[in-house]
Amino acid sequence: MASVECAVGEVKLHEYVAELMRQARAASTARKAELVQARVEAVVIEQAGRAPGQRLRPAEEGLSAWRCSRCGSQRQCDFNYNGSYRRTVVFADGSAVLRIPRLRCRCGGNVPADFGVALAPRQRHWYDLVLEVLGLVVEGCSLRGVQRHLARRGVQVGLSSLARMLGRCAGVEIRSELATGLEAISLDAAFWRVQDGPRAHLYVHEVRRRDQPLVRGGREVAWYRTGKVLAMGLAEEESQSAWEAVLEQAIASGSPLTSEELFVASDGNAGLLGAVDLQLPWSIRQRCVWHIGYRTRERVQRAEHRERLQRDAVWVFGAEDLGSARQRLSLFMSRWELLEPEAAESVRRKFEGGVQYLRQPARLVRPRTIAISERYNQEAKRRLRPGRAFGSERNLQAMLRLLALRHNCILDGTDWLQRTAEWLWPMPTTAPTTQQQQRPNTPHTQTGERNQAPYAL
Repeated sequence: MASVECAVGEVKLHEYVAELMRQARAASTARKAELVQARVEAVVIEQAGRAPGQRLRPAEEGLSAWRCSRCGSQRQCDFNYNGSYRRTVVFADGSAVLRIPRLRCRCGGNVPADFGVALAPRQRHWYDLVLEVLGLVVEGCSLRGVQRHLARRGVQVGLSSLARMLGRCAGVEIRSELATGLEAISLDAAFWRVQDGPRAHLYVHEVRRRDQPLVRGGREVAWYRTGKVLAMGLAEEESQSAWEAVLEQAIASGSPLTSEELFVASDGNAGLLGAVDLQLPWSIRQRCVWHIGYRTRERVQRAEHRERLQRDAVWVFGAEDLGSARQRLSLFMSRWELLEPEAAESVRRKFEGGVQYLRQPARLVRPRTIAISERYNQEAKRRLRPGRAFGSERNLQAMLRLLALRHNCILDGTDWLQRTAEWLWPMPTTAPTTQQQQRPNTPHTQTGERNQAPYAL
């Protein structure tokens, strides 16, 4: 009986996919290294005045931006090529070895090379790797997870290096410019753990009206959506001074918070309310009705009353107009004033602050809760939870600002990583000019000190 043979060159699909991905990463790394290598060689040729193996004509002699570390000469005719040295650079898809041409002066001194920020001195991790790390961390991957992800590509990066990459963005701009006018804002705070204790994350949100209400289970559940994050900050506690700093930041950024029609929704934190009174005294202030109901639980004497009393308190503020809300408050007080006097009095005391949205029936944007801020806070929790706690406040600040930038760029329809790169690296990639490197020549001392050319970033 004849045997059945497999087709020649048969490869299992998973092996084919793995090999294809490996070759693609290798090709990507090789191409990036080729482009960086070409730029390095072009800069060396520009500073030396000629390519390796060429002679410099007397009419073409000029001054280089680089200088000899021994005699201080900047004349190109004094510089000669003296081989090259190897330098390993790590890209997002792998590492590559570059050949860095070496220049030496006629006097025997070394000519330190400066390639600008395209290949900064002692730089090991290239810029695409930094953006890769930021993208993974902000999307919710822990630093150890990022480390394992890169290791599968053959890229070894330490946890301290990853933390430093994140920390560089502690002051990144969050791109809070508004395309249209501002009608309402929502203020809220959340707490995160840092190594030496908790930190309060304070943020100011724009509130936008939905084109169509959000419908779930056949009923409308949301009429508003989260707008841009206008300002944010970190503080040891949710104090009035901390909130004043955040609101000052929002005003200084150009946000139109000076409108007399500005509608402000917030919870009942005393520091927050005090800061709003000082920074936005002209605004219409709405207390979050959900927080009014939830805080009654803390004043309930009998545990079996908590759920019902909270539900009834929120029901008071769900009226169609101010008159109906007052009637509901009367019914609420008649039911709970004797059973839970302290909790009922709390609702009655906060009633006027919770019905401001009913006093403005003509407004299109008049939120009665800060639910959109809570939803944004949940997005942050989903991304911050893998880290559990941050080793430094700087890294926490960087994470929260990057989350705000990502949120704002999604609303603008732009790439947040590109915006981050624009903020991190706005400088030109060219090497420094002669004027930037210029300094007076000083003779050698008896101890053998030499003129050293400063490295420029």
